[in-house]
Amino acid sequence: MRKVLSFLTILWTISGIGVIVGQFVPPAFILPLIVVELGLIVAMLFARRAEKMGRLLALSFALISGVTLYPVLYNYVGLLGGEVVLGVFVSTAAVFAIYGTVGYSLTKNLSAMGKYLFIALIAIVVVSLFGFFVPFSSGLSLLISAAGVLLFSLYTIYDFNQIRHQHITDAMIPLIAVNLYLDFINLFLHLLRIVAAFTRD
Repeated sequence: MRKVLSFLTILWTISGIGVIVGQFVPPAFILPLIVVELGLIVAMLFARRAEKMGRLLALSFALISGVTLYPVLYNYVGLLGGEVVLGVFVSTAAVFAIYGTVGYSLTKNLSAMGKYLFIALIAIVVVSLFGFFVPFSSGLSLLISAAGVLLFSLYTIYDFNQIRHQHITDAMIPLIAVNLYLDFINLFLHLLRIVAAFTRD
């Protein structure tokens, strides 16, 4: 656990650097960088037994993730204000810590939950992609965001639970840390969408 959290902290630091760099990246580069992000995640799945390669891919992912996160944060700061965005970030950190503690404390192995969470994740991704072509009503968007919060809350519990119950080698640490990073980021973004929806109303 200590090694996973230490590497997760490094990922957050690199991601923060990426957010700073993102201020200087032209908007036209953001979509290609998102594609690169997805490619790095796939590459990590294949390189999960190669520790050095896994770490390099994870660090590259965190940097690019920070870059692509910048325009999203910029938009929400403009819409909600910096204090509100910071408040949502702190709230996300609290929720993440609580659910992580719950997941790690459970003596029951929740590995069977994995396939159901993955199906739910695919469903949300498909619905979200569909929303790019057919705009959703505010009510439906709020419902999807609430489902996202629930899903990534459960993923946080699940991932921490698996850290306790699985035998984790050093080569597995980068991918596990990236999973936790994604749990947090997605939880944060869905909470921001909910707050933004209520602000508009």
